[in-house]
Amino acid sequence: MRSPDLALVQTTASRLASPAVGPVSLGDTTREEWNEAVSRLGGAVYHRHEWLAVLESVDLVEVEASHLVVRRAGRITGLAPMYRTIRCPKFAMFQRHYLTAAGLDTAQFVVGHSMYGQSSQILAETAEDRLALLRRTEESRGPAQVTAFPLVPADDPLFRQLVAEGYDTGLLACTNFLDVEWPDFDGYLASRPSAKRRNIRRGIEDSERLGLRCETGVRDVPEIAQMVLRTARHHQSPVFFDRQYLERIFDELAGLIETFRLTVAGRTVLTCVALADGTELLPWCIGFEYESLGQYGHYNYLYAELIRYAAERRYRRINLGRGTYYIKRKYGYNQRPVYAAMRTEGPLRAPVASWLRDIDLRARDELAEHGLTPPLPDREDAG
Repeated sequence: MRSPDLALVQTTASRLASPAVGPVSLGDTTREEWNEAVSRLGGAVYHRHEWLAVLESVDLVEVEASHLVVRRAGRITGLAPMYRTIRCPKFAMFQRHYLTAAGLDTAQFVVGHSMYGQSSQILAETAEDRLALLRRTEESRGPAQVTAFPLVPADDPLFRQLVAEGYDTGLLACTNFLDVEWPDFDGYLASRPSAKRRNIRRGIEDSERLGLRCETGVRDVPEIAQMVLRTARHHQSPVFFDRQYLERIFDELAGLIETFRLTVAGRTVLTCVALADGTELLPWCIGFEYESLGQYGHYNYLYAELIRYAAERRYRRINLGRGTYYIKRKYGYNQRPVYAAMRTEGPLRAPVASWLRDIDLRARDELAEHGLTPPLPDREDAG
């Protein structure tokens, strides 16, 4: 872990007049102060002090932290988790799938938050605070670098701000959300169209007839890490969550974690770690046995169990992440567009704009296959 490069975000005192924007490390604030600001400003679990502390301490990821805050009258009114990414398996996969055409490497990116943050957000009470944080973020960009916000929700105020500031954007994917409006799983089933309701119920019955069962609260980190490794090997992808990373998450966020384990005759065929803050249930880390997926249907069964769990515990929403639209739409999930937004100058500007257009077209083609057509961003009155 490298020390935070605070020199990257230093400015003259004349530019700090109002609001008071400055760099911080996690050690500069208490966990209580930071998390109170995250909650008040509409942040999520992956903006919390504990989450960032894990990211900055494990060997799986190497980052330089350059977090920014706005303070007014001694109170945090804006917060921007910021990392200069040096090594990150999630960003490496993003680079392999999206960045190679431009010939860019990881070192050329100044990234708003990280790929482990699920979305790129600047938390702020006012548009003025948000813009001040964005300006300070851009000050850390060198002449041959890109300021990158890789995962910006289309309905977040930051997206409109980035468009107004001249950032190039490209639709990356959609995040799948289910608003939980039912007191129990039967109420959920009753809300589904009859054909989908029969399909879901039949899948559950078939799985249970074969002996599939779900347990919650089983915190067997070695088993979870092994299942995640098994999934990564199947996809020939990097390991995003190794045992050390998972152990730190379980230690630091113990009260914000729920686990689901699916078994058949005592054999584990799926594990799921979900972030659970009492309002949103976010399945975050899943590992499962591919060889028997067609036999037991454990992935579909997990979807049903997540809805059952959320309804019984009065969660307001389930966030199932990006992609795999077909199955998520079957269960009633709605899609929220997420954009990559980037800005640079000089010779990099044209290729960055070009491959962001390519990313956008690719995402829209994929969504069109499922009957989804996200609207283009409104650029005329963005601000």
